[in-house]
Amino acid sequence: MFWRKKGNENNNIYKDLIIQMSSLEFELTHSKDQIHNLERMSKQQSEEINQLKKTITLLNQKEDERNNKAAKDIMSRDTKSKKRRITIEELNAAEKENREITIKVLKSEIIELKRRLFGYVEETQPPLDHYEFALTNYRGIDIPRKALRIYGYNRNALEKLLPKEIKNNKSCVIWAKIQKDFGYGCAITGIKNYDFEHFIPIHTGHGGAYEGNIIPMQAYLNSTKGNKNPFYWFRELQSRRPSLSLKRWDNLIEYLAKKHGLSVEDYFEFVNWCFTNPRTIEQLQLFNTPSIELWKRSKTIIT
Repeated sequence: MFWRKKGNENNNIYKDLIIQMSSLEFELTHSKDQIHNLERMSKQQSEEINQLKKTITLLNQKEDERNNKAAKDIMSRDTKSKKRRITIEELNAAEKENREITIKVLKSEIIELKRRLFGYVEETQPPLDHYEFALTNYRGIDIPRKALRIYGYNRNALEKLLPKEIKNNKSCVIWAKIQKDFGYGCAITGIKNYDFEHFIPIHTGHGGAYEGNIIPMQAYLNSTKGNKNPFYWFRELQSRRPSLSLKRWDNLIEYLAKKHGLSVEDYFEFVNWCFTNPRTIEQLQLFNTPSIELWKRSKTIIT
């Protein structure tokens, strides 16, 4: 009887071992399945990331091609004339083309925004006059806040991101030097009552408060200039006020061109390029490269 009892105990131990081995095999199989699933999910995520990278690269290439083409078109048109004084007809044509390009880009951005917000776009788009005004001259015009938000215009944010070497106060040495250079008067009229003016407006995402872009300007002229291209603005103003001195204007352009280390013709191209290739707040936050360097790179790419 004793040996039978001992044999039964051994059988029970053997059965327990078999059960434990079966349990371990099941856990091992389950772990292998989990590892396989994780590997498959990791592979899928890697494929999705690679696809997103390809899409981003393609979009960047398209944007670069569009910017290069626009810069090439502007510079090829501007370099045809070697004269320092461009005719009013040529300037008006260039301004019209620039405005059409900008409005076309705005329309596409608004359509995409409506598609994201509402899931549809009306067949007939509303007029975009207020967007156009926001681009050319925001002063004195009642622009809806929504229009400014869609356009992405935020003067304070842009001003903080752009170079700010000069402040409009008496203690600023550079501003005092600029005023002295212009005889403590308006750079265009010579009048002693003047404002602190950015030649290339802040809304373009270019320029800033540095020597070569800040000039003293009569308050009335400053208000009429607004965010307009200064070359187009002056030609229009001079046609209405022939008494304005062209010599003062030419001296001003030579002064600004010299501060940038450019010829008058190259400085004219640079200013037009700034208006044709505006930068947003997001672009400045990512790549805050000086405008003059970007323009020189665009010339290198085209040539």
